[in-house]
Amino acid sequence: MNSEPGPLLRLHPAAMVIGALGTIRRSISATVIPGLVFLFSQGLSPWTIALVLAGLALVAVLAAVWGFLSWRATSYGVVGGSFRLRQGVFQKSERTIPLEHVQSVDTVQGIVQRAFGVYEVRVETAGGGASEPDASLPALGRGATEELRRGIEGARREPVGAEEASGPEVLRRLSTRDLLIAGATSGQIGVALSLLAVGSQVFDEFLSEAFFRNLVDSLAPNALVLALILVPVVALFAWLLAIAGTVLAHFGFTLSREGDFLYIKRGLLERREATIPLRRIQAVRISEGF
Repeated sequence: MNSEPGPLLRLHPAAMVIGALGTIRRSISATVIPGLVFLFSQGLSPWTIALVLAGLALVAVLAAVWGFLSWRATSYGVVGGSFRLRQGVFQKSERTIPLEHVQSVDTVQGIVQRAFGVYEVRVETAGGGASEPDASLPALGRGATEELRRGIEGARREPVGAEEASGPEVLRRLSTRDLLIAGATSGQIGVALSLLAVGSQVFDEFLSEAFFRNLVDSLAPNALVLALILVPVVALFAWLLAIAGTVLAHFGFTLSREGDFLYIKRGLLERREATIPLRRIQAVRISEGF
């Protein structure tokens, strides 16, 4: 891919499946609780089970159609010194990002992407949002990802998925011990406690008020002892959950350098590779816990 005008390219066909799965996931997350409440409130009769299965089948078919239409409507390319992304099934849109504004080109390979051998490519700019990339391509093959990186950065790069020892100088690699220490001191226990609180609210949907009243009445004589035991246990579980989250997110963390680029690789279930041009680093922040 070069900076001369040329036709825009399509995503990998796996983008249809990935898009459909994303639609199904969002639909289920919004309807799973009401659906289960309806199912159990009406009883497990053949009619209610058939109704739920028919609803799931309809969601799957609509998601597949939407995935195909989204794939057909999406194209990208490096044209005339800019990265262009066209998308939109009913409402067309085109995003143009000058190459000199691109801060980094990152790749993410989740479980689904790994199954198809594709990468999600995220294009970030210096003034972009902190949580969402400026442009995201959900599925590109290895060759297309490398070609896009070369077209945007205009420099020799490490091939996607290549071994770390094949070129760049490794500056820092975190061991499992380092990750355990980072997880234990990261202060993420609050996030874990929030997840436990959300989980307790889910159980509230299925357990009756009488159940909780009987439970409280039976435990009332030993409430103080129970609190002294339960509070540390919950805190310990949340702490271990925070450690596990840190290890999963940063497993295999490697910082390397080749020429004027830094490479960061990390992740166990979701592999992430970030590329940072040295000339575009604006600040370095150091945080130290207790």
